Amino acid sequence: MTARRPLAGARVTLSVTAPSSAEFLVGQLAALREAGAAVSLLTTPSAEAEALCAREGAALLPVRMERAPAPRRDLAALGAATRALRAWAPDLVVAGTPKAGLIVMLAAAAARVPIRVHTLHGLRFEAATGAQRRLLWAAQRASCLAATDVVCVSRSLRLRAIETGVVSAGRATVIGDGSVNGIDLSRFDPDRAEPAGRALRARLGVPPAAPVVGYVGRLARDKGVEDLVRAWSRLRDGKRHLILAGERDATDPVPAASLRELHGHADVHVLGHCDVVPVYASMDVLVLPTYREGMPTAPLEAAAMRVPVVATQATGCVDAVLDDTTGVLVPIGDVDALAREVERYLADPTRRDAHGAAGRARVVARFGSDRVQAATISYLAGLLTRERTSP
Repeated sequence: MTARRPLAGARVTLSVTAPSSAEFLVGQLAALREAGAAVSLLTTPSAEAEALCAREGAALLPVRMERAPAPRRDLAALGAATRALRAWAPDLVVAGTPKAGLIVMLAAAAARVPIRVHTLHGLRFEAATGAQRRLLWAAQRASCLAATDVVCVSRSLRLRAIETGVVSAGRATVIGDGSVNGIDLSRFDPDRAEPAGRALRARLGVPPAAPVVGYVGRLARDKGVEDLVRAWSRLRDGKRHLILAGERDATDPVPAASLRELHGHADVHVLGHCDVVPVYASMDVLVLPTYREGMPTAPLEAAAMRVPVVATQATGCVDAVLDDTTGVLVPIGDVDALAREVERYLADPTRRDAHGAAGRARVVARFGSDRVQAATISYLAGLLTRERTSP
């Protein structure tokens, strides 16, 4: 290996469950290849996955996986993943997202891949109860046991995973300051994106000076969308607008009544899956009333766009948002506090601008994609060196 190509000669496989999660890997496949690795992506087949691999010079290992529990299909996916890994013969497999973490870590162990890294993006059981919580905990624990190494995407996630017995302290690490894949600072540039934000407002019929509250993420129960709907009922005044960007999550659906409320008013705009840069450029404050996270991307993207954030004190959010510096953290499920803190930002442009500027500076210093990807490559190179020099 050389300093410029620290992964020279290595075969590396990355895996996520669904193509929608492949955005976690944008730029990372190419960075690994430029570091000298032969790279493949194991995920559910799709046009998006094919395009990503073609763009970044990676091989696609298509294995259909379901996000929701599906025992028969999961067993079929385990067999297909094992066969794919045996054929491709990687030195190192990195699997994130809950289902891929379980299936691909077990498959990699069966295929005798020497280095198996489970990237812990969050603890799905945190928002569950009863038997479902126990089942999700057991699946997460199995993923970690099948791995040789566990990477947690934030410090609070690592602490919570250890506290709940998912992984032991000696096997869990955080790379750098955390983050899934870092933020592309050239793309999330508030000055360059300003015209796109104005254009989006015009298309939606939002006046240039109207206050805009934004939400970016899955439309899911565990993201706190119900709390957002209740908070918005207290914030709307006939002039303000709410813009939501993200797909409905069928595995954790928002109750129908809340969805009807979102679609039933002219001051609420539900965009679905879209380019989120203009969305951030159009908003004054981002709201993330989530019940669980690992290291949420939306608050970091918003911060890069100089948008302050009101989020909950959930695992991961406490790493993404500096309370009363780049945003405000409120107790999970506290709709009154959520609405109150959004109101404070809308009423105080000076504070809003100061927290937005602090957020941009923090992301530039700690969470740029180049920085995060370089730290990831250095970490993986260290694992390969460990494997090659172990007796």
